[in-house]
Amino acid sequence: MKNKYSKKFIFFLLFLLILLIVFSFLFSCNKKNTGEGEYQLEEDDSIDIVVDSKAAAIDWEAEKEKLKNIGRISNVKDFCTIMVLWRKELDNAGYNLLSSYTEEQKGKIEELKNSFFSYFAITPQQYEEYANENKDAIDQFILSNPAYQDALISIQGVEGQN
Repeated sequence: MKNKYSKKFIFFLLFLLILLIVFSFLFSCNKKNTGEGEYQLEEDDSIDIVVDSKAAAIDWEAEKEKLKNIGRISNVKDFCTIMVLWRKELDNAGYNLLSSYTEEQKGKIEELKNSFFSYFAITPQQYEEYANENKDAIDQFILSNPAYQDALISIQGVEGQN
C-alpha cells in the first residue's frame, strides 16, 4: 500500500516540476519579446537605444557645433559623437594611415589633440576617463547605431597609440 502512494506522490511531484519548467519557459520568452532591440543605458541622462537596420545620416558639423564648449561629457551619445569627430580630425590630418609615429608627429598629434578638445572645453584626460569608465555602454551604443558604425568604418585607418 505504501508503494502505491509513494508512486503517486512521485508522479505528482514530477508533474509539478514539469509545469514549473513550462511556465518559467513561457514567462521568460514573453519577457524577451517585450524589449527586443531596446536597451537602457544608466547615465545622468538616460538614453533609449532602438536598433534600426537603416543608418540615419548625421550632419557631423552640426553635431560638433551643438557640443561646442559643453565643458563635460554627460552621456554616451555625446562621447561617441566627439570620438567620431576626433577620428575624422586625425584622418583629415593624415595620421590615421600611419602605423608608427616619429617624435615630431607625436608632438603634432598632441597639439592637434589639445586644440581639438579645447573646442569642447574638455581635456584629453576627461575624454580618456569617460572612455575607460563607460566602455561597455559605448560599445553597445555604437553597435546599436548604424550611423556611428558607418562613420567609424569610413575612416581609413585606426587611431594610433599616442
